[in-house]
Amino acid sequence: MKLILLIGLLLCSLVLNAQEEKDHPLFPAFEGASIYQYEETSFEPYQLVTGLVNPAYNSSKNKKAEGRIFRIFYTMPTDKASVYEVFTNFKKALQNSQAKTIFSCYGNECGDISLFWKELEPARFQIPVYYGERFAYHAASFSKGGKAYYVAMVFGYGLGEQGYEIHVVEAEEMEQKVDLNTLESTLNEKGMISIYGITFDTGSAKIKPESDDVLQEIASYLKANPSVNIYVVGHTDDVGTVASNLTLSQNRAAAVVKKLTSVFGVNSTQLESSGVGPYAPVSNNISEEGRAKNRRVELVKRLK
Repeated sequence: MKLILLIGLLLCSLVLNAQEEKDHPLFPAFEGASIYQYEETSFEPYQLVTGLVNPAYNSSKNKKAEGRIFRIFYTMPTDKASVYEVFTNFKKALQNSQAKTIFSCYGNECGDISLFWKELEPARFQIPVYYGERFAYHAASFSKGGKAYYVAMVFGYGLGEQGYEIHVVEAEEMEQKVDLNTLESTLNEKGMISIYGITFDTGSAKIKPESDDVLQEIASYLKANPSVNIYVVGHTDDVGTVASNLTLSQNRAAAVVKKLTSVFGVNSTQLESSGVGPYAPVSNNISEEGRAKNRRVELVKRLK
């Protein structure tokens, strides 16, 4: 069976790992598993299957992501654990870590396995197709240490062999360099600027400490330009009720004004807060990327 595995992998694998083979730091190997193939890319698009695949499944439903990608294919002895056991172990570990499940299935729950493999092709799984005798898939998303992560896993058994492959997409959170020149030029040109560097605890108007650098730049600009008056406008995504999002956006905008005046010394007459909740999106609310763009604070230049 070892020979069959080698032949199968050589036939289906076009890119062999050039990097040091290692577990992803967030996903230690299952006991008894060993890395057969490892690939790491700096930045590229990726897509995850989001539902049961059958002839009616539309590929447009697949979840799109992009970032640094780790692809790690593990083989493991069949007497160590079953496909279902390995699948369940990782699934529960992710759920216990508050990861959001995108789609999870085992066996017939996945739909037509041959069609499912087709949907996996863009993600470039290297696990051999003949592992489809027993099959499971799990995809999830979560945040950790200032980064957004997506993970997709395929678990399989076939021809007396088994293993699993894990893909981890490290999607960089939106970064924004805000300085005096950026603030002044954007406000003068567009009359407004979206600020993503001011962040809050989830569902709260409490400003996170890492927002202070951006707030300091805003304060420096306003103190250097005492004739400039600004609306501070809070925006949310469309998750939750409109009423709760309106209240949240208003409270967040007010919290920004309060901190700019009480901590950073901006003249209160230069600032006025308001919140519009989900009413002025800049992206869709279907994807996490779109929702992240909609959650923002905007500075709008006002005449008085």
